Formats: sequence, structure tokens, C-alpha cells
Amino acid sequence: MEYDINFDATWKRLKGPKVTMKLNKLTRKAAEWVSGPTHDLSGFSKDMQMVPMYLELATYKGKSRFNPAEVTELTGSVKMYKSKIPSSDLIKQLLDIGVEKGEPLSVKEIKDFLSTTALMNKEEQINIIRFIKSLKENISVNSNEICINKNSNKTDLIPYKAYTSKLHTEPNGVSQLINLKNLEFVYGITRCKKPEILATIAQKMGPMWGISVVPNDLVQAYEMSNGNMALVQDLLRGFYPWEIDTIVSKLLEKPSSIDLSKYKNRTNSTDYVSIWNSAEGIECARASILKQLGLNDEFGLKSLSHSRKIKTVDGSFEQGKRR
Repeated sequence: MEYDINFDATWKRLKGPKVTMKLNKLTRKAAEWVSGPTHDLSGFSKDMQMVPMYLELATYKGKSRFNPAEVTELTGSVKMYKSKIPSSDLIKQLLDIGVEKGEPLSVKEIKDFLSTTALMNKEEQINIIRFIKSLKENISVNSNEICINKNSNKTDLIPYKAYTSKLHTEPNGVSQLINLKNLEFVYGITRCKKPEILATIAQKMGPMWGISVVPNDLVQAYEMSNGNMALVQDLLRGFYPWEIDTIVSKLLEKPSSIDLSKYKNRTNSTDYVSIWNSAEGIECARASILKQLGLNDEFGLKSLSHSRKIKTVDGSFEQGKRR
């Protein structure tokens, strides 16, 4: 398997706490630099000194994109959040997004990108740029804000589905997906082979946990169904990530057995909370999805009473393990 299916435990063990502390420290330093009495860049590389010039010259529809205070604020962010990509190249890439098509990045969106990706390597950061570019240039305008209940237990399907179902919004801002509160989701994007397609999925579903765990499986489901979001929605709503991984693998084994482009939702596309109000209701919906996919005889679907006991133990994934 190309990724650790137990991404939550991996995040906590390898990156989570340390990354969060380091990024918060950089955020404070950036704010201190901006609020300082001087903003002299003469002691820095020529590459870094070019950043405020690019910001000052940036225009959109014939008008300057940033005022002097915003130029200073963004320059401080670029200075403190040291990217593996040269500073001038990075700011040019960010400024180019959405100018010809869609909508350019705002000051907050640029800052949120810089703050969440500061400790990534070059390839990871490029993946996030590709994701953001797709999001900004192929987006439906919707001002609803996405919120995540961080206290919900991801191993408990009913509460998890209850709160993720409230995320039926289409974010029109990068900051709704890429921010310091969504670090787990952001790092999930770095593991995706086709972040442009993942952006389409995230736009419809919000920063759901499952997207960050099995991004490539969801992209494959999207591609196999010729962009049928009904399939992706039902997989995310009805199954745990490790179950999605198995379902997609089985669908790849027999691609000609069913026309996935004609797949119909088995979950309500606007408000499916009522479907998930009991273990019996969830199991019926899950079984119905598998039947439509032609997998009801091939997929050993565990009952909810079993699935809800799935835990992570000492950083490893164990199914059916009880504490």
C-alpha cells in the first residue's frame, strides 16, 4: 500500500505536534516583524529583496492588488516562512493564480498558504500550489463557511457522519481549506498524485478526514466514474477510509462490469443526517451502495457494531481491537 492507511496516527507520531508548534512560532515572528519600526531587507538575498517589488507591481483588472501595508505584511510572511522554493519564484507563482481565469488569491489566502506549508519540502509545496490553482480557477461562488467539530471521534461512524454532513458547502476561499487548523487535511493533499482533481472533490465535500487519508483512492473513483461526484460522495459518507481503499481496489479489478458514470446517490445530496440516525439505517445504506456497485457478494462488509470498535493501538492499525 502506497500510504499509511492510519494517517491520523502517522500525523501524531511523525509531524503533528512538532509541526504545529514550529508553525505557530513562525506566525508570531512574522507578526512581530510586520509590527516592528523598520522593515529593512538590505541584509537579505537579492531574491528576497525582489518580493516587495513584485507585490507592488501586481495588478488585477487594472488596479493595484495590494496597498503598502499589505505589501509589508506579505513580505514579512515570505521572509519568515522560509520556503524551499526561491522567494521570488514562489511569490510569482502565487500571484499568477486566478488572474487569467477564476479569482486571484487574497492577502489572507497567500498568508495561509505560506503559514501552513512553511515546513514542507519543495515537492509537497508544489502539490499544494497545484491544488490551490485548481480550486481558485475552477470554482463555484458560495460564501458559506466551513467548520469542523474537532472533538468528534473519527472511529465512531454515526457522530462522524452527523457532523461531516453539515459541511455541504462549496468553499470560495482557499483559506477555508488551507489553514493552520486544517494541517492534517493539508498534509493529506501532499500525498495525492493528482491534486487538481482532489481540489474538485474538496470543493464539494469540505476538509473531510477521509479525503486526507485516501486521496488517491478518491481521485481514482472520480476518474473511473468520469467525474461522477455521486460515487465519491457516497464513498465518503458511507464508509471509513480503509473501506474506501478496498472498494476502489475491487472496482479497478473489474472496470467493465458497471458504468460508474451512471451511478446514483444512495445518500441524500443536500442533507443526509436523517439517513444515519441509527446503526440499522447506516448498514442498510452501506449495503445498498455496495449492491449498486456490484460488490455486495465480494466485499466483506463488517457490521457497525464491529466497525465502531476500530482503534489505533501504538500507532498501528488494528481492526476489531478493543481497549
